[in-house]
Amino acid sequence: MLFWDRYFYQKNKLFLGGEGMIGTADGYTDFLRMLLNHGKLNGYRFLNESSVKEIYSPHTQLDNEYGYNGYNLWVTSKKSRELGHGDEGLWSGGGYEGTHFWIDPKRDFVGLIMTQMFETPRAGHGRDNEIRGEVYKQIFKKCCVILCTMGTLVYLYKFWGEVFSLESIL
Repeated sequence: MLFWDRYFYQKNKLFLGGEGMIGTADGYTDFLRMLLNHGKLNGYRFLNESSVKEIYSPHTQLDNEYGYNGYNLWVTSKKSRELGHGDEGLWSGGGYEGTHFWIDPKRDFVGLIMTQMFETPRAGHGRDNEIRGEVYKQIFKKCCVILCTMGTLVYLYKFWGEVFSLESIL
């Protein structure tokens, strides 16, 4: 029996929403930009603003020092900046097999990591936190602030699939 036949056989009684989803970095980034723009993308409304607000509003883990859960979207606390993993108020999430994203509503950009390398995080601190942390180290540098407003962050979300060092862009 083939892999697809085993999981998507018509008599299957268990259907998992995220299993077998296929997408591109551009498509995933468009979806994230749509959330960042509260339901709109390229002049078209896909979700009501109230629906997007509900996604990132606090629902669970309200007393967690690291942030809280919206509807399957983690919102970071000030602890993220203290640990060097980003900033407060980032919307983040991802998939089981190495997809990770964050949305930065303060700075109006998104970040996306897509890989086929599964890594079990060490006590909640893994590769994705380190990559995001390095991006924010550059953002928090005073010399970077002016350059970021001149298009660096646009480059970051547009071409995230490429391997690059932010320092090489600056």
